Amino acid sequence: ALTSFITYGCTAGNSATSKVDESSTQKSAKQSSPANADNRPDGNGIDAIKHAADAGKYLFAFFYDEDNDKMQTMKDVYNEALTEVGSKAEPIIINVNDTSQKAIVEKYGAKTAPMPFVLVIAPNGAVTGGFPEKFTKENLVKAIVSPSMGKCIKALQERKLIFLCFQNAGTSSNKAALAGVQAFKSDPQYTKNTEIIMVDPSSEEEVNFLESLGIDPGIKEAVTVFMASPGRVLAKVNGTTEKTALVAALTKASSGSCCSPDPKTG
Repeated sequence: ALTSFITYGCTAGNSATSKVDESSTQKSAKQSSPANADNRPDGNGIDAIKHAADAGKYLFAFFYDEDNDKMQTMKDVYNEALTEVGSKAEPIIINVNDTSQKAIVEKYGAKTAPMPFVLVIAPNGAVTGGFPEKFTKENLVKAIVSPSMGKCIKALQERKLIFLCFQNAGTSSNKAALAGVQAFKSDPQYTKNTEIIMVDPSSEEEVNFLESLGIDPGIKEAVTVFMASPGRVLAKVNGTTEKTALVAALTKASSGSCCSPDPKTG
């Protein structure tokens, strides 16, 4: 699931907001996104992204090209998901043929996607879900991810190397687990394209994220997961990390070898 988020986010396309009907969802969208009174090129689609982000909310962007039965059926599903997530997300409905929405359509390449099409965009700008043609309420609801998973998706969509450091006050080897990670990031060759994300394994918000990576929330020792786009796990290390082992894992992956964790590194 994580890989699909990253892969979609790296290739996502564009869309535009336009007229469908004066449904409650559209009215809500118009209220939550500043009106484009002067018909600026960026339109209310781009405005809606910023508005939702500023409010710390997700944006559920529904793209369509024709107002037909299929579109209306999937819009009903979209509305059900919005009801389910409540105040966590803001809506916007976008006609990809509306030229005033060219900026958002081109930003996400939405015009080439099978319609209708929904993008779920996190407050940090990460695309946490892209659903063409047929989707369920559950698909959209599950695209609202934990804070750490959102950071991870965002960084991987930016083609960065990621170190997910699972530790808290109750885990051992915390400093040793960070030693190799920090040495790796401090290397001028890697520093600009490397991100360290600290994750508290005991956080209830992160349960699903830990499960997706096969990590027990009750770990007693720090665990480090080294990842690269599009969601490949290069190494999973229990306890102490060493820069040389991390570089070796990256080199192995870059050479086209299997990206499974090295037995020596976890």
